[in-house]
Amino acid sequence: MVKQLEKELKEINSIHFMGIIILSIVAFLVPAGGIVCSFLILKNYRKANYPYWIKCVAVIAMIFQLLTIVIIILSIPTSTEQFDNIKIILETP
Repeated sequence: MVKQLEKELKEINSIHFMGIIILSIVAFLVPAGGIVCSFLILKNYRKANYPYWIKCVAVIAMIFQLLTIVIIILSIPTSTEQFDNIKIILETP
């Protein structure tokens, strides 16, 4: 197992590997751009010989970003209702 990992790491260009790591970090941190970064990681994963965990990280980041965006979209009507209630309370004497 260790020899296989060493072989995989020797085949990968270190600059590209650092770029993939930075893209995976950005994929978790930036809500809308994270989906694009995850897509780029998955697209490059098919072309190059990267370790399997990179694909897992990209898929998890994409799911995380999609869930975050869905939760934000679902919370917008709730927040407007709360603001309306606060506005009514503040306006009544």
